[in-house]
Amino acid sequence: MILLDLLNRLKGSPYLIALLVMLPATINAQLFDNFSDGDFSNNPTWTGMTENFIVNAQQRLQLTDTDPVITQSYLSTPNALSSLNNKEWRIWVNQTFAGSDANNSRIYLTASGNTFSYTGNNTAGVQGYYLKLGEAGSTDVIKFYRDSGTATTLIASCTTIIASSFTVRIKVMRDDAGNWTISTDHTGGENFTTEASFVEATYSTSAHFGIVCSYTSSNAS
Repeated sequence: MILLDLLNRLKGSPYLIALLVMLPATINAQLFDNFSDGDFSNNPTWTGMTENFIVNAQQRLQLTDTDPVITQSYLSTPNALSSLNNKEWRIWVNQTFAGSDANNSRIYLTASGNTFSYTGNNTAGVQGYYLKLGEAGSTDVIKFYRDSGTATTLIASCTTIIASSFTVRIKVMRDDAGNWTISTDHTGGENFTTEASFVEATYSTSAHFGIVCSYTSSNAS
């Protein structure tokens, strides 16, 4: 198992995503970005609504929409996987607002396409799996969904409440039999606790990794 610990913890702006990793169990990372190079245009190259994101002074990817008319922004990067067997993803996230139907994020661990657009819990127009962070009410938890390209299906829910501002490091693992686990450290560290375990094997490949931020104007930067 490869373990990476390359980040400091930071509380900051409404949307911060600091580490985006997909790790096979026994070889070097296929996708890695801690934004220490100060940009998201190289190694790897992120595309999408690039005008609405920056790498801030703390070397975190940060949403910064200065003209929030659409109030949804996404980035994606190629991540061609011929198999999802024995894969691991780790993501550090900081959201400094209370989640709602209009203020939440999706992290597409796998996706068939590189563009994302949706309302509510509807499909983003791709096939794949994503984590949803934030929802209406006061019982928000991290949720794992399958997106068929025409509809979304809730597969599993974690247990730790994230209804207000939070920082979390998430570890998602899938073995060669379609068994998934979601583990978290809500201090942003590496002391993971397993919050969900389930079986899901509808999709076995991926072309892209993506993040989508949905927000009201007060949470646009």
